[in-house]
Amino acid sequence: MSDTSSALSPRDDEQLYDSGQSAVAQRRRLLRRPTLTETERIARDCPPEGLSVPVLVQAIRHETGCSRATAYRAVADAFAAGILRRKENAAS
Repeated sequence: MSDTSSALSPRDDEQLYDSGQSAVAQRRRLLRRPTLTETERIARDCPPEGLSVPVLVQAIRHETGCSRATAYRAVADAFAAGILRRKENAAS
């Protein structure tokens, strides 16, 4: 048993840990927030009937692979920039 426990040196452990970290870091870089232009294009590709913030968030996640929080931030940015606007009720 003692031979197996010494098979990996502390330096080997560090290298394994570091390589795992870079793989995670690379994956995070690929999953970025879409630009305003991309958000607008994704919104235009969605059918207008039944379009809501959660539907748009899901479409952004599907298209970009980003997290739900990142997709919500992209939608919030688009509203703040005036790219997306809330539909006025016809009854009002």
